[in-house]
Amino acid sequence: MDAFFQNPPDLVILDIMMPGRNGFVICKELRRISQIPIILLTARASDLDYETGFDLGCSDYITKPFRITDLVSRINGMFASSAEIQI
Repeated sequence: MDAFFQNPPDLVILDIMMPGRNGFVICKELRRISQIPIILLTARASDLDYETGFDLGCSDYITKPFRITDLVSRINGMFASSAEIQI
């Protein structure tokens, strides 16, 4: 969170299983203060985890293993759709 405030990014990619606060907690905290796109990129693939991520405000949920081309395509799609909205 400190890094977010010091140098706000255009996109956040979070893993759920991180030391300290998990990705769900960080996602919830970020969503309270920002509408930045948040991708949860994680090995947790249960329906409950998926639903929890979207309930907390993630923009996308990708499970590991993943193809880098899929991640890049989703990121490009997020920025393309947000550019269309602003026009």
